[in-house]
Amino acid sequence: MSRSVLLDSKPCRITPPSVRIKEEADKIMFHSGDLFLLMEESEAAVYRMCDGTITVKEMIAQLATKYDTSESEVSAQLEAFLDDLAARDLISWN
Repeated sequence: MSRSVLLDSKPCRITPPSVRIKEEADKIMFHSGDLFLLMEESEAAVYRMCDGTITVKEMIAQLATKYDTSESEVSAQLEAFLDDLAARDLISWN
């Protein structure tokens, strides 16, 4: 996926039937067979933003403001995290 297409896409959470999710206020745990993934506060916040209504570009702007950092720094980390979620079939691209 090209960067411009990525920035305009709207990631959406998906839950494969075999994955169990436990959500707490500041973290999310995923478990399925060999998969165990624990998202702490910032990762969980990003995952919750993946509702199919907000673009990656908008996510970058919101996170840069929230964590008082540059959009370029957020962009690199966010893109890598979203790629990982997509590889684990935890988000889809709209």
